[in-house]
Parts: sequence; C-alpha cells; structure tokens
Amino acid sequence: MKIPGFAKRPLSRRSRKGWLVRISARLADADLARLSGEADAVRTALADRVMKAARPGDGRTVLTRNQYLMVIRVGQRSTDASDPIPVVRRLLDSLAAPVESSLGPIFPRLNAAFTVTACDAEDTEARAALTEALEQAERAGSGVALALDPVNGTSEMLTLETAEMETVGILKRAVDAGQVILHYQPVVRLSDGRMTSVEALMRVVDENGGGLLFPGQFIESAEKTGLIHELGRIALHVAAAQMKTWRETLGDACPARIAVNVAAPQLANADFVADARAAFAEVGLSALTLELTETAMIREMPEAQQSLATLRAGGAWVALDDFGVEYSNLSYLRDLVVDVVKIDRSFLDGTGSNARGAVIVAKIVELAHQLDARVVAEGIASAKQAEALAQLGVDYGQGEHFGLAMPGQAITGRD
Repeated sequence: MKIPGFAKRPLSRRSRKGWLVRISARLADADLARLSGEADAVRTALADRVMKAARPGDGRTVLTRNQYLMVIRVGQRSTDASDPIPVVRRLLDSLAAPVESSLGPIFPRLNAAFTVTACDAEDTEARAALTEALEQAERAGSGVALALDPVNGTSEMLTLETAEMETVGILKRAVDAGQVILHYQPVVRLSDGRMTSVEALMRVVDENGGGLLFPGQFIESAEKTGLIHELGRIALHVAAAQMKTWRETLGDACPARIAVNVAAPQLANADFVADARAAFAEVGLSALTLELTETAMIREMPEAQQSLATLRAGGAWVALDDFGVEYSNLSYLRDLVVDVVKIDRSFLDGTGSNARGAVIVAKIVELAHQLDARVVAEGIASAKQAEALAQLGVDYGQGEHFGLAMPGQAITGRD
C-alpha cells in the first residue's frame, strides 16, 4: 500500500539506525464507565497484548504510561530497515481485536506515531517530539499515524489503514462521536394504506467527508471485528428513544412497532436480552420487532433461539426477512416461531403478468397465515404492485412507493 508523501522524503543514512514507535491503545470513556471496577483488568489485558505484539527482533522496550499508553522502540531489521510502516501496521493489526469483559467485547482505540530519524530510548528531545506527534495522532482518530522529523521540525499525516481497517476506523470514530444514526422506512397496511410500523435502517457518518455509510458497506466488517454488538446496542436504544418521541408527538398516528435488524452473533451474545429490555423498558417490548438476518446461522445457535423466545414472551415480535431467497426457507418456518414473514422483493415482478409468480406469492401468504404470521412484501415500487399484492392476500407493504428510509423527524404518521 502506497503511503502518500512518505516516499517523497528519503531517509538519511543516520535515520536507518532505528525508529521509535509509540502506540496508544486506550479504552473509550463510555467503556470505562460501563466496566467500572473491571476497567483495570481490561487495561492489564491490553498491556499484555502489547507486550506479546512487540516480539524480540521488533522491539527492545515496552513501557506503560498513565495506565494505557504504550511505548515501543522498534530497532533496525534487515528486511525493512528503511521503512517502519510494515512493522507499525502489523502491530496495529495485532492489537485491534476486542478485549473480552463481563459486558462483552471491548474495543481499544488505536493510534500510532513514529519518528523517521534515528532515536534512542534515552533521547529526551526525540521522546518529547514523539509525545507531541502521538497527541496529534490521537486527536486525528483511530488508524492514523504521524511521521515526525524533529530535526527539520516537520511532520506528515499518514494512513496505515487497509480498506477494511479504514471501515473499522470509521465505525469506531462514529461510535465515539455519537454519529451512528437510524433512518426509518414506513411499513403500510395494504387494505387501507395506513402506516402501522417502520423498519430502522442504520447509517454511519464518516466525519472525514465520506458522507453516510450504508449497512452493505460496513456490516461485514462489524461482524468480523465484533463491533456488531456495540452497533446493535446503539440501534436498540436509538430506536426506543425515537418511538417514545413519536408517541409524544404523533399520538394515535404513531407507528405501533419499530423493526430492528439483528444478526445471529448478536442474538447469541449473553447480554442481548438484557440490552433489549433495558432499551425498551419505557416504551415496552411490544413496540419492538426483531428482524432476522442470517437465519441459517440462528437455527444452529441454541443461545440465539433462546434469546428470541425470551423476548417474544415479553411482547416483542420476530420477523423472518427475505423469505423465499433460499430453497430451505420452509424449514426455517418449521424450526423458528415468527410473527412476520417478509417476502423478498425478487418475487414482486411475478405479481402482475407472470401467473406462476403470483401463485407462489399466494401460497407463501396462505402458509404464513396458517402459522399465524403476518406477511410483508418488500420493494413495492408502484400502486399497481401494491394492488396486486393486496389481492393475493399480502397484509403489509414496504418500498419506495410508500416512502424511502428517512430521518425520524420526517415520519408524520399521516395516512
């Protein structure tokens, strides 16, 4: 990966003697507040990880400062003596995994700073310059480094991120800054056109000027790193707060339920039920619909199924998303108790001129109703589609014909 600006300034003969690299691995203030008495144990686990990351041959000393700052002096290596970046990137990769706690995975916020001139661990001037560089890197955000030249008094901002690291960095910064938001798409009763519920869709603000990130751009990375649990908690609390606001402002026109997408790893997390109950304590679980993704995985996870059963007993609904996409969906209906079946948008083209498609939709509706489940058709783009689906017995519709996903204040509750 080419690092902009770095190659433009060749290292001097003197600078090839070694580098001084400093990694900051800290916990977010919100995590410290949640962990309370356990915070010191998590910090210790983080320090142990840094010690192991600085393998012999890469590092000569590892020091801790203020309980969470790590200093690593990386010595010369024959393979990359003139380029510290591969070493720094590898260290960041090894440190980025979550630290386990009783409250679930806790994610360190990582930054790196390094000098490109020769340094000695006892060189107070170089250490002071590096401290300044690290402070700038911490302010800039996770996954950012500064190459500092204390001799010439210049510094350059560098990125150490691969595409996935960049996405994870955006997610972490958005979580820290409260920039994880929800937009809401209306779900309408086809018999009278009245909005009865909404689906909450997550958006992440990229404060570096990248606009909004949509789920398809970050969900895979979130699941791979475990950030999905933190994002899931945020979604539950934001959705519940929005429902409370709607009840106060819309009255009887308020949507009855709000659907939040949940993945199998979230449901298998021991804290998920408690998080959902805490989030919806004021508005009630009867306002929550859990919209399932990765249904095949859920069937293989007893903990996930138990979470669904517990929340459903408390009044939450369970929705089976994208029904009909895979041949084994019928077995999902056999193994999981659901309240809503959402027909995948790929079936909608068959509701008009294609008689075979209409027969399939009608049979899905018949089967769902026999199992006491409501049916929602996704992706409705026209009044003609909506009318055809209503005639086939579909209960509710969702799609651009009724409205795209929008901020909470744009939901008016009008018929």
